[in-house]
Amino acid sequence: MKKVFSALLPILMVLSFAGCGTSEAASDVNDVGAPESASYFKKKNYKTVVDRFKNAGFTNITTEKDEDLITGWITKDGSVESVAIGGVDDFESGDTFGKDTEVVVIYHTFMPTNDSSDETTGPSSPETPTETATENAEVLTPKNNAEFDAALKQSDPYSSVIKAFAEKYEGRVIEFDGFVGASMLHGNYKTRYDVLINAGDFDPDKSQGPDFRLTSIGSESVYINGAGSDPSVFPAGSNIHVKATISDYKDDPACIFLVQAHLTER
Repeated sequence: MKKVFSALLPILMVLSFAGCGTSEAASDVNDVGAPESASYFKKKNYKTVVDRFKNAGFTNITTEKDEDLITGWITKDGSVESVAIGGVDDFESGDTFGKDTEVVVIYHTFMPTNDSSDETTGPSSPETPTETATENAEVLTPKNNAEFDAALKQSDPYSSVIKAFAEKYEGRVIEFDGFVGASMLHGNYKTRYDVLINAGDFDPDKSQGPDFRLTSIGSESVYINGAGSDPSVFPAGSNIHVKATISDYKDDPACIFLVQAHLTER
């Protein structure tokens, strides 16, 4: 069975990444593809959107605040209003641009208060989420989060359990044991890779849990004996330990995009 798996692996890799949103390779080394359509990023958290564009190879990304929130009940603090690449705000996934083309991400947030009494004596409003709270949040693992544990045990990547977990904990850091299901070079790059990760130990006969997706990762994300390494050191079938941030969930085909990844051997 392992020989059959090895023979089919190149085909499985192409199908996996084509289905889960990999942009077509740009025709020029200075061109990069939009990771998703403009409409896809609407209402996503702006930090994870910025990370997605960085991973795709864009180098000139700016953010702008739309300070229009009052309660944050309907529209979340940090929720993206629009994304434009070089002034184009109706781009589609895979549309190519120069990597230094300006990407502008506009997001909703609260208007800053100038009330000094609130700043010195009053507690922060419970309606206003703080970035510090998110940054200091506990890292989610299968041991401390039952929803994550359940998601990793699902046999169907389209399971509603997986979708509910990914959408609820968007922007949170997760940590788990998994294996490389597929790995291939990102576009025209020679040292950056797109990687598909599944939960648990490698088994050529089955996989379980979500299809986790990393795009355009390099030595900043892969470590052997504590040193940054080329992602090729973890070929398909490698058992690894994963620590990363949930960027967003994609429905069709179902996968969870991860950013700020730290992959180590185990």
